[in-house]
Amino acid sequence: MRGGGPRWLLLVYLVNASLVICHEIDSAYWHEWTLFHLPGGPEGFVAMHLVVVPLLLVGLVQVAGGTSHARWWSLAIGVAGCLGCVAHLVFLAAGDERFASPFSLALIIAFGMSSAALILAAVKTPSIPVQRTR
Repeated sequence: MRGGGPRWLLLVYLVNASLVICHEIDSAYWHEWTLFHLPGGPEGFVAMHLVVVPLLLVGLVQVAGGTSHARWWSLAIGVAGCLGCVAHLVFLAAGDERFASPFSLALIIAFGMSSAALILAAVKTPSIPVQRTR
């Protein structure tokens, strides 16, 4: 990586972002907006992703570039992923049958595990000093 960011943090970030995006595609099938009572129906759900996807990409750019914000983006995305995983597991435990298919459940568990791995990777990544220009 030319930006100097740790390769393993970038790898974990890429795996996590890929799994989250795949889960979000799966979420459209399961009408996730009804599960979380999100306003706007399918259109609102897609509109929400006009914010979510760029946030994932901004984080990716930060991590790939080895910027001083790479750790914080990784932590934020990792925490959000863990919270999302827990929320889905709570709904499943309460008897909601959405996302209960083997593939959907595997995606949820995989993005939860990769989110936890991303947090761990971010914590273990040394801080990158902020370079000030004169």
